[in-house]
Amino acid sequence: MREEARPKGSPLIEPDTEITSMFGLRFNPFGWGYEFHQGIDFVAAYGAPIRATATGTVSDAGWDEGFGNHVIIDHGYGYETLYAHLSKTAVAKGDRITQQRIIGYLGNTGRSTGPHLHYAVFRNGHAVDPKKYLD
Repeated sequence: MREEARPKGSPLIEPDTEITSMFGLRFNPFGWGYEFHQGIDFVAAYGAPIRATATGTVSDAGWDEGFGNHVIIDHGYGYETLYAHLSKTAVAKGDRITQQRIIGYLGNTGRSTGPHLHYAVFRNGHAVDPKKYLD
């Protein structure tokens, strides 16, 4: 059960994806100076399906000014994942999600520089580098 909670693999099914912004300190694309980027950004085709990287329960699915349409999944054992800037979501708060299930579609909502997926992994409430969970 614990291994099932650990995020694994890419949230994108589409093979033609590129990581355009890494986890960590980066230049703020909306202003001056630097900021800490708590996830990684994937560029792929607008509307590309986004899948859950681990089994869990949707703790939030909706709109946020910064993240736009987004989904947050609580996987248990301290793991949570965030999928942001979606064109639309395919799940609702409280839904039980299995790994690989389609949870939404890549978009350009919220505070975004163009169509992409912002993907973040949290462990015990702290952002961790999602790249170490990709296969």
